[in-house]
Amino acid sequence: MRANLRDLFRLAATVCGVAVLVLVSPVRLAWAEAPSSRAVPVHVLALDSDDSEDQADALTGALRSRVRSAPGWSLQETQHALGMLTAALRCPQKPDAPCQQRIGDQLRTDRFVWGVVSKAPGNQVSAEVHLWARGKPDAMTKETYSDNLKDQNDETLRKVAARILDRITGSVTTGTISVHAGDAEGGVWVNGIRKQSLEHGAATFEIAPGTYTVEVRSNGFTPAQQAGVVVTAGQDTSVALKLVAEPIGESGPITGGGHTNVRRIVAWSLIGVGIAGEIVTGIEGARFLSLRSDLDTDRNGIDKSVTDVCAPSTNATQVDACSKFNDAKSARTVAALVGSAGAVAIAAGVILLVTDHSKEGFETSTTTQGRLLVLPYVAPRPSDGAGVNVSLTF
Repeated sequence: MRANLRDLFRLAATVCGVAVLVLVSPVRLAWAEAPSSRAVPVHVLALDSDDSEDQADALTGALRSRVRSAPGWSLQETQHALGMLTAALRCPQKPDAPCQQRIGDQLRTDRFVWGVVSKAPGNQVSAEVHLWARGKPDAMTKETYSDNLKDQNDETLRKVAARILDRITGSVTTGTISVHAGDAEGGVWVNGIRKQSLEHGAATFEIAPGTYTVEVRSNGFTPAQQAGVVVTAGQDTSVALKLVAEPIGESGPITGGGHTNVRRIVAWSLIGVGIAGEIVTGIEGARFLSLRSDLDTDRNGIDKSVTDVCAPSTNATQVDACSKFNDAKSARTVAALVGSAGAVAIAAGVILLVTDHSKEGFETSTTTQGRLLVLPYVAPRPSDGAGVNVSLTF
């Protein structure tokens, strides 16, 4: 029963395809540019797909738009789709040479563009596009690009269509490099210059023919590279790189500037010095308060008429008060100087960390942000003590 239903479905599709061909073929076709010795007419059939219909429709529109604007070509407007023609002419989805000949005869044309779009790994699609020209060898190219390109007017998709047509028409002057690096996010460098970002571990870009060194850098992984990558005009060169996770605690070169972890070492060193300075400040502040309290006690045993405790005197209490006054003055000076230097060191370290751009160029980062809190305090009474509160949150 299932086999009979499948046969009936195929028969219905064939009948519908033939009917459409009969109805559409007589219609007069419009030309973007009148065919001449300078403008070669070409059909662009709607690309076929089993699992990426939206992407196929968008690429079809982009290809037709490219042919309209390309010098030397004239788009022969048609609503024919490859799937409809292969069904009507009993051809496979990817028509062989005899079937392509029959399609050309049916369309009454000497050349047409056809192709198939299918899903590819890593949220991408793969387009296989052909140019059939009567009496000439089949011209074919493949292009892999992001599956989010579903608008025929998207500038990125227009560039994809331009590359495809350049290749199949033989007018291409550049090649492409397709990089595959698992599912990593990061960037691709060519001869030490950043070229393009990775999307789900993949990137494809145009480049002039030549020999290159291709490198992939991704946060948390050791950079991987391949030297001697040869690019040929009109051809796609595939580069597969395997990224190895960095050992825990290491942060080798991440960006194009060749940064290492020196910046962070300096930053944390400054913060450590600053914390030590603030601790000294707390200790000296507590000493100052203690000496000042003792000085106030000694003043009670000195004549009220004495305004300068350090004036020459034989009074033992006054001499002791002068000593405590000088010690308190020194403690206050040390606390002020060391405290200021410590605050500057901490601020400089924090600025170095905040302005560290070692992860720029990547869409994601797996580094956990920490927060350092330094709170020096001086107690109102010597008996309460003084110090510095330090808190580091991960």
